[in-house]
Amino acid sequence: MIEVVDLGKRYGSKTAVDGLSFTVEPGTVTGFLGPNGAGKTTTMRVLVGLAAPSAGCTRVNGKPYRAHRAPLREIGVLLEARAVHPGRSARDHLLAVGATHGITARRVDEVLELVGLGEVAGRRAGGFSLGMSQRLGIAVALLGDPRTVVLDEPVNGLDPDGIRWIRHLLKDLAAEGRTVFVSSHLMSEMALTADHLVVVGRGRLVADVPMAELIASVERGVHVRSPRAGELVEVLRGDGVRISSAATDVLDIIGLSTEDIATRALQAGIPLYELTPQQASLEDAYAELTRDVVEYEGTSASLGRAA
Repeated sequence: MIEVVDLGKRYGSKTAVDGLSFTVEPGTVTGFLGPNGAGKTTTMRVLVGLAAPSAGCTRVNGKPYRAHRAPLREIGVLLEARAVHPGRSARDHLLAVGATHGITARRVDEVLELVGLGEVAGRRAGGFSLGMSQRLGIAVALLGDPRTVVLDEPVNGLDPDGIRWIRHLLKDLAAEGRTVFVSSHLMSEMALTADHLVVVGRGRLVADVPMAELIASVERGVHVRSPRAGELVEVLRGDGVRISSAATDVLDIIGLSTEDIATRALQAGIPLYELTPQQASLEDAYAELTRDVVEYEGTSASLGRAA
């Protein structure tokens, strides 16, 4: 379990995290989302003892990170995949990390196979691609067989097969009862992986909510196709009902359920050829949720020609 309690972190006059509180439960994959500059990486750094809090505290499995006698066996962390001596082989890097916790060479070899680096275990890490470095970073996180796993942008640099692999790995770890906390900007992948979401903006908590509940909160209406769409509009008009049309026989309706639309159409004798509820995506829900807390936002504009 991860506990973040009234966490604050300042760098001079800059407030990176401001009174942040949430709990990450075992047995689920919890996604950590927020715009650039929201405080996600700072929170993770405080969690694993790489930065000291200005206020509040964090706990991993009931204790501050530094209070654990064998932290690698409690929490596995990936924050920066390239934090490896370039002259070391992948295997030697894991052996050196594991030596601080009495982790055996056999476990090192098991983890190298698990992350798909068994065949390149003797190669120097400095020659690894970004995707291979990412796999090595994940190997370090899993080396101590920890109860809690914290990964910052784990799919960065991975190819499609690698992304599928990390998705299944995270779900398997959660199914074993471990606490899995993962940050990512790739919304499509987070939608397929996470069960629960913690969303932050400008250092503060914006949402702590199950994935399905967040997506369901965004109203996307009902898509209707009828040969008598014009008549149907008159039947459906009312307070709080919004109707738009992209074609003469197509309506998009917000403010009425599929049951309401079907009942009114039946009563009016209007045939329906299609009646489809439209579900929002995680990207839609996230954009709506963080609209007012985006730190850096560009504008749409034509660049034109350089003079």
